[in-house]
Amino acid sequence: ADAIRQFRFVHFARPGDPYSAAQIAMIATFLGDRTLAEAWIEAARQRGENNRWELFARDRLAEAVGDWATVAETGSARGGPAGAHLRGVAAARSGAWHEARRLLLEALQLASYDAVQGARLIHMGALLELAWVERQLGMEGWQERAASVEKVIVDLRAQGGTYINWGGTTVSYDAARLAAIRDDRDTALRELRITEANRWLSPWFLQHDALFAAWREDPEFLALVAAAEEHAAAERA
Repeated sequence: ADAIRQFRFVHFARPGDPYSAAQIAMIATFLGDRTLAEAWIEAARQRGENNRWELFARDRLAEAVGDWATVAETGSARGGPAGAHLRGVAAARSGAWHEARRLLLEALQLASYDAVQGARLIHMGALLELAWVERQLGMEGWQERAASVEKVIVDLRAQGGTYINWGGTTVSYDAARLAAIRDDRDTALRELRITEANRWLSPWFLQHDALFAAWREDPEFLALVAAAEEHAAAERA
């Protein structure tokens, strides 16, 4: 809530500024306030439809509500590795596994991924999603993708990293997703508790992040959703 106030100050000091409007929209999305998010996405659009910051805010809201058609649309508008990644995520959520794999491989190629040299932070999101997709397809090699992601996570933690600006996620949340791909419930739960303790867990994660689908009725995971919703409600108040 404090961040929203500060970004409002910036926005009105620089009328029409799409960056501050998009930041407010993304915070509102995180707090589960769709009406506020949509209003500020519209404000971000005032400098031109499909500008960089409007697209950032639109795809965050679309992911939060499970609107995969819009995620694909914003991915097409953004282009590049980020755009291919988003289109790959949207394809995976619709069950188009082979198309999702093609797009995620394209995202990695556009981001200059080299398996010999190893993954970097910019590759982590697409590699994580690709490991999950390849596991759904029953393909060999998904374990190696997962191991590449794990190495990036270990390296980030060794450097004290917690937040990942690329994709607006956190190390602990991606560690939980990695554990979910491996069917490691206890590690996934532990990493999600770290995310929630740091106030980075979105209330909608269990409903719309397909990697956690197996635990949507699990009381301990539902308790995390309730805690995240409580914190979001307190901020909205």
